[in-house]
Order: sequence, then structure tokens, then C-alpha cells
Amino acid sequence: MRRTMRRLVDKHPPPPGSVRQLTAAPPRVNERADTCALCRQPVAAREGILLRNARGSTEARHPVGQCPPRPPRTNDFAQACGRCGGWLEESEGILYQAVPASPGPYGKALIKARHPQECPPPEERVAPPPRANGREQDCMLCGHLVAAGAGLLVRQDAGWEVRHHDGKCPPPEELWEIQRGVPGRYRTRPERWAPAGTVLRSTLYDYRHPFPDAPGFHRVREGEVSAIITTVRERRPEYCRDEDGNQPPELLGMDGWYFRILVRPATAEEAADILAEEDKQQRRAALATRRRRLFEWGDDGEVPETVDLSGAVQVDFGALRSLHQHWPDDGLHVDQQAGVAWFMRYNGADGDDWSLNNHGSFIARRMPLTEERTQLVADLRAEYTPGDAPA
Repeated sequence: MRRTMRRLVDKHPPPPGSVRQLTAAPPRVNERADTCALCRQPVAAREGILLRNARGSTEARHPVGQCPPRPPRTNDFAQACGRCGGWLEESEGILYQAVPASPGPYGKALIKARHPQECPPPEERVAPPPRANGREQDCMLCGHLVAAGAGLLVRQDAGWEVRHHDGKCPPPEELWEIQRGVPGRYRTRPERWAPAGTVLRSTLYDYRHPFPDAPGFHRVREGEVSAIITTVRERRPEYCRDEDGNQPPELLGMDGWYFRILVRPATAEEAADILAEEDKQQRRAALATRRRRLFEWGDDGEVPETVDLSGAVQVDFGALRSLHQHWPDDGLHVDQQAGVAWFMRYNGADGDDWSLNNHGSFIARRMPLTEERTQLVADLRAEYTPGDAPA
């Protein structure tokens, strides 16, 4: 490279005389008003310079070091002053950096509004207007539901509570509260456990608020009753995560939704279906006890070698088959003319002694149809009529 440069200098010697120094051309003056590309403030005509940016286009700027300081920005929405707490309406204050940006690529500064000059004395500061609730919630004073926009939002410690306007709380209701826990994963919108108007039997506590003698009422123990109730409304559900066992009793050791439902005593009409179902369950439980005593555990029967069911009629006693049961139900057959009853017990499962079977996979026990057994058969037929599903 040195040899090439020497050869070119010898071939093209510099002209005689003084050397002329070449410098950059002075910046052009803006001929029209524009916006400074650095501070984004107006630049009057012929008061700025034109420079070419990295994209190759020309942009106006203030002369170097002559950008004016930026004017303070006003607040775009009403808020409290970050210094004195007085209320500032829209565009009444100026924005300032209350907390500097935290280190890191995603750190952001906390921007608040303040008074343009000195903050006024405490007696001259404007109190913030009351905030309306954006969604329905229970009143912190009376417990009634407050519709969205009809109440006040009040700061309580680290959270917000809703209450009625002064003097607007309705009279207290005769309501009680029950709790339910539903284990499961978090969902943005949990399903309601019991919509308003649901009628059910539930256990509740009445230490401080005695429960009346309503339909289906009975006391379990001191301070705890069981009654048929009607749901009125639910409080806002909470999702509870198990942290060192600090869960409600309904979700102890589990993650899930915690529901609190306000209820009232059910009326006689509302409780009629549940009371009828409970009466049916009690009747059928009593019939099952009598059937086990007279047929399954009866000691006056015999197991013959052959079984004759030609004149017998099967009697339904509401046998229940488990979801995991793959064998037939036990059966009861009655021959009224012969005065004989046959109780069929299934004996074909693994571990059973199949040599005892005398009717397929069943052990058929024949026993006399006594007066007590005849009355039980009549009661079973009256309870489990054709078309009635077993309870």
C-alpha cells in the first residue's frame, strides 16, 4: 500500500502554493416554522437549523444547546395532590415525578399531580368528592346489597369497602349466613354455588342470632341447628390458597373457592318438597330395617336343594346398585297361596363359597310367610309401586 501511494504521489504531485483547508458547510436555516426534533417544541421561521437525520431526511432543530425547557404538563384527569392530598380537578395541577424509575429495563417512574405553586393551607384544601361503587357489593354497615353506582366507595386500611349514602341504609333483614367451600383451580368467573331462591336443608350456627322454629327445624347441639332454608344472595366469593393451613374450615388443606350465602327460613310451600322427600326416606329406611330383620337375618328359614319359584311373585324393596357393582341385586319372591317367601342372596362374587348356591349364583332361603312378614310385603308393595324409582 505504501508503494502504491508513493507511486501515485509521484505521478500526481500537489500543486504549488498554500494548501486550502476544506471544512463542513454551515447548517442551513429553516425557512418556515416547524417542531424541534429534539425537544418537540415549536421552532419559529429562521430561528432554527436544518440537519439531515439517519434516515436521510431533513428535520428542524433548535441551535445546539438552545432548546428551551419543557413546560409542565397538566393532569389529564381529576386526582388528589401528591403532596398535600387536596383535590385537583382536570388540568388544575401539573405532573411531576413522585418516585424515580427503578433500575432495570422495565423500570418506570411514578408520575403524580400537584398544585402549580405552593400547596394551600389545610383549611383551604378541597376535599375529594365521594367515589361511587363501580359494581354491586354488600354494604359494610348494614349488609344489604348496594347496586353499582348507588353507593359510596370508602377506603378501609389497604382495601376498599362499599356503603350506602348517609341515612340510606334499609332496615336490617332477618338473614343468616352459611358457608361452602368448593375445591378446585382458580377461574376468573367462578360458578355460583347456590343462586337466589334455592331451597335446601343446611346446618347453620345461631349463637348470636337465634333461628326461628321454621319447617323442618331441629337443633343439632347448642348453637347449631338444621333447617330448610332459602338462599337470598351470595356475598362476593373468595379464592383461598392453602398457606400453612390458614384456610376456612370448609377448605382446610385445599385450594378453592369460598362461598358465603345469606339465607332465610323457608316457607311451608317452599319446604313441602324437601319434607316429603325426607318423609319418604325415613319410611323406606324403616322398611329396610324390617326387611333385614324378617328376611335377611331370619333364623326360621331353610335352604332346600331345589327351588320352585313358579308361583312366586317378585317384590320390589328398592335395592340400590352401586356404580362399581357388576353383580345382580338381591331379590325377594313371595308365593301367597303357598304361604312361602323366598329371599335370594347373591353368592357368586370372588371369595364366596359357590357350593352353597342352590339357585344359579344365589342362595335361596325359604321361610314361612307369617303375619308380620305378610304385612311387610304389603307395605313394600304400597311404597314401591310400579313406575316409582327406588330411593
